[in-house]
Amino acid sequence: MGNPSSPYGFRPVRTRSGAPWVSQISYYFITGDNQQIMPGDPVVLAGSANTAEVTALGLGTFGAGQLPTVVRAIAGAGNAITGICVGVMPVTDDSLRYRVNNTDRVLAVLTDEDVIYRARLDGVAAVTDVGQNCNVVFTQSGNESFATSGAQASATFAAAANSQLKFLGAINEVDSTFGATGNEGLFLVNQPNLVHDKAGV
Repeated sequence: MGNPSSPYGFRPVRTRSGAPWVSQISYYFITGDNQQIMPGDPVVLAGSANTAEVTALGLGTFGAGQLPTVVRAIAGAGNAITGICVGVMPVTDDSLRYRVNNTDRVLAVLTDEDVIYRARLDGVAAVTDVGQNCNVVFTQSGNESFATSGAQASATFAAAANSQLKFLGAINEVDSTFGATGNEGLFLVNQPNLVHDKAGV
């Protein structure tokens, strides 16, 4: 049976030390940006913060300036990734589980650069690609019914240091066939921008 083809964005699996990933997240704010945001989408700092009080169900109220703003990361070499959105916090009990374009929402973002993510590739990978770098691609739409991201990892690999992701190999699951369409892989973010030696935004 072939691999499924639907993307789901980037999902945390474990840390590169081998320890399991635990829910250590930070909260960010998105406003005005015309991109839909789903859990699994990479995001990047936008260079501002919330200008007024913001409330999220179960979290309470954040005062002005307490939530750095983010937007969906730009796909392609040299573009930073602050973290991966792992949740869109509700405003009411009826809130959608994803962020609609141009609306204000609080995002739960995983920013730990030691976390390894699984993601679907947009093409076929080979064993000789393991250890190489690649970029994020947004050629597929997110699934609004399941609130899953359309982001994928590019199957165009290179050694370029400014690529967004580092490919660590195939996932270890019996129903996932490596080297076939729809194959999945494990990745580290290769262009984080919360480390101490990165320029401000």
